[in-house]
Amino acid sequence: MASIVSTPPPSTEDDNRIDDEMRTDTAIKAGTKQRISALEEEIQVLKAGVSKTKSTDSWVNQGRGIRCLVSLFDSISDMVAERDRRIYEQDDDEASTQPQDYSEDENRTFRGFKELVYYVPTLKKKLNEEVASNKELASIYKQLRKGSDGARGDDAGNMKPAAVQWLSELFPASSTTPLDPLDKSWRGFSHDLTGSLLCPSEYDWSNTSIKEQIRDRHPRYLVTANLWPTFVYANYKYDPKDIEKGLFQSTLLLKAYKFIFTAPSSARDVRADGPDPPPHLLYKRPRCELAESRTRGHLRFALSGVGSWRVEDGDFNYQQFYNNILDFFEMPPGPTSKAEIENLLLWWNRKVFGRSRAAVYSPQAVENTSVARLAAQRAAKENRSSRAS
Repeated sequence: MASIVSTPPPSTEDDNRIDDEMRTDTAIKAGTKQRISALEEEIQVLKAGVSKTKSTDSWVNQGRGIRCLVSLFDSISDMVAERDRRIYEQDDDEASTQPQDYSEDENRTFRGFKELVYYVPTLKKKLNEEVASNKELASIYKQLRKGSDGARGDDAGNMKPAAVQWLSELFPASSTTPLDPLDKSWRGFSHDLTGSLLCPSEYDWSNTSIKEQIRDRHPRYLVTANLWPTFVYANYKYDPKDIEKGLFQSTLLLKAYKFIFTAPSSARDVRADGPDPPPHLLYKRPRCELAESRTRGHLRFALSGVGSWRVEDGDFNYQQFYNNILDFFEMPPGPTSKAEIENLLLWWNRKVFGRSRAAVYSPQAVENTSVARLAAQRAAKENRSSRAS
């Protein structure tokens, strides 16, 4: 007969062990849930941080073109403020201000704002949002400025050694004192070559007495933004009887422009000043004169002995120089001057982009072509036939 083995009842010690295990299991589960919840919160924070970083990076990247295409000096907040001021004045019937009542500086700033929202359309959208706070807009302006100033600094730094290479190519025997690609302290008027290019076109740099007075900043030979420097002229020659002849057509300017706006390697393709192209009507791209103005400012900085970018270099003010160039292009006194500017811009387009792409920057007037006139002639025939019947 099989014996029956009885199982002893659980002891108090066993009960305590089971309770401890259950409590431990419950604690582990609760702790795990808390950890999962904490991790989920961390993930959300990280996502928000990544989103914020991406948003910040986006504004910084969009800002890199502002000094290139909008304004080399105007602050973003000043351009927006000029827009706001005009809106308020238009809404105020008692204090209505006509466009001609604005100063040249105010109109220039407002033109900059229109270019700003054209090239940074996301900013225009943000400005039109009623929920956008001043704090948010100030943060956006800061990021845009960070990108724009960073790009300007990059261009100035990259052009510093490049300019030395261009000078050695264009003026191989002009000076026995070589220029240091990385040290600008001996450029400017301290060096004969860079001094001759920075010298105002009205002054005779070859005259030793005048040269010394320029270096000494004598009142009779001050170097200011109201005097066109020699480096902006074709073949670096100035005609006092025709000041506009060859203005803004030097090889150095072409090299600097292509270095910044096409590719650094493309600057090597510019060899010498060529003849002017025949006059044609120009399709003027938005603000292309601004890009050229910026090039002249950067080139002058590269030739100067100033180590870091700043508005004033002795008696020379870069912002005034920049504004003088813009006014030359944007404020012609009449149709004759406007036509000359169009020819100059065409010259630049052909030099930079080549003659094979003329249809892009100077599109044909289609309405005057034989194809268009034939279409109009055939339509007129049909109209006469329908009326006769």
